[in-house]
Amino acid sequence: MESPPLGIKILCIIASIFPIISLLLVPFVVIDAPILAVGETIISITQLIVIYGIWHMVSWGWFWGMITLGFNALTSIVVGNVIGLTVSLLLLVYLLSLRPYYRSNSYD
Repeated sequence: MESPPLGIKILCIIASIFPIISLLLVPFVVIDAPILAVGETIISITQLIVIYGIWHMVSWGWFWGMITLGFNALTSIVVGNVIGLTVSLLLLVYLLSLRPYYRSNSYD
C-alpha cells in the first residue's frame, strides 16, 4: 500500500479535528438535547470513517469523501456560509484531482 500524498495527510488531520471535538462535547449536549447528541454522534463517527478511507487511499473513501464535501457545500449555501462553501469547494476540487490515486487501489 502506498503512502497518501502530503495534501491528503494534511486534509485528513485537519478534517478529523472537528468530529473528534464534536464527540468530546456530546456528553454536555446530551443533557439538554439528546436527539441532537445522537445525530451529532452518528455524523461524527461517519466523518471519521470517511477520513480513514481517504487516508488509506481506498476508492470508497474517495467516493464518500466527495459526497460528504458536496453535502457540506450545499449546507453552506443554504445557511449562507461563504467561508464554508469556499473551503468545501476547494477540497472537492483537490480530492477530485486525486482520483487516479484512488483508482489504482482496486483491492478495496
